[in-house]
Amino acid sequence: MSEAEAMVEQFKYIGIGGETPFDPESLSEETKRGLLRALETSQNIVQWASRSVGTKNNGWAMMYEGGRYGNDYLSRATINFRAAGLNTPERALYPNRYTDFEGEQLNGDSEYRMTMPANPPAKAFWSLTMYDAQNLFMVDNAIDRYSISSLRKDELTYNKDGSLTVCIQHNKPTDTQCNWLPAPKDEFYPLHYLATLSCAG
Repeated sequence: MSEAEAMVEQFKYIGIGGETPFDPESLSEETKRGLLRALETSQNIVQWASRSVGTKNNGWAMMYEGGRYGNDYLSRATINFRAAGLNTPERALYPNRYTDFEGEQLNGDSEYRMTMPANPPAKAFWSLTMYDAQNLFMVDNAIDRYSISSLRKDELTYNKDGSLTVCIQHNKPTDTQCNWLPAPKDEFYPLHYLATLSCAG
């Protein structure tokens, strides 16, 4: 019996599967309470597991599992918790992180700098989007900027060598040449997007 078949067999214990439609009213009160606890617990598991999924590279988690989950349901759930599905690595990469280089949670109380090289590994475009760490929502800010993207070059100030420095912080930076990506006051989560396959590819 495969792993998937074994899981389907387990569903029968709570009345899912077979020819009879699922009827929650047919379950015992103990089973109902257990399922409600499982629902809450599973959401917490997915949320916290999402902070460690992926292969770390210089502090950024690389989600190479995108589009190829097989029976790894936890990876599928954690990735979909943070993004509505992903392309395979051949089409796009999604570096992301919750912590700084010392392993501390990224927080609006601190100021961060990120520099994109002049020739990033993105054949089509790249972007860096800001989310709060708790619910992964975009956060309102004074300049209505929620991402930095190579598709909006007219908004960006490049360094002389072609690289691009991004200031990631809550308060407006004093360096006017730095490209400001506003962060929330509290914990946040930046998601990088690198389109590795051009539209013409």
